[in-house]
Amino acid sequence: MRAKNIVTAFDDEVPGSLKAELTYTVLQTKDQLSIVEVYPKTGRPHQIRVAMKSLGTPIAGDAKYGASLKLLADDGGPAIALFARSFGFEHPITKTRQTVVAEPSLAIYRDFERG
Repeated sequence: MRAKNIVTAFDDEVPGSLKAELTYTVLQTKDQLSIVEVYPKTGRPHQIRVAMKSLGTPIAGDAKYGASLKLLADDGGPAIALFARSFGFEHPITKTRQTVVAEPSLAIYRDFERG
């Protein structure tokens, strides 16, 4: 039986599939973990998670897509090392461009910063 809500990446076009594109840059690597900045060109569900798995480098904590490293959130629940550092949108009333920027909160990221 096929797992529910699992997306698969293919190298070649598959009839009925949707194209998903992204670019990425590896910013830093330490102890077999990397901080990667990802720029999706399309907005497919699970796009970043699927792409990283298909490269053989699943996101830390993402057991659904093959990660063996488990992470815990501050509340003790499961977490994956994926977050939006910044995103933008058009405000629905003022129609002005809004950009939100956040710093990562996972300890795994802070460990990178300490070198």
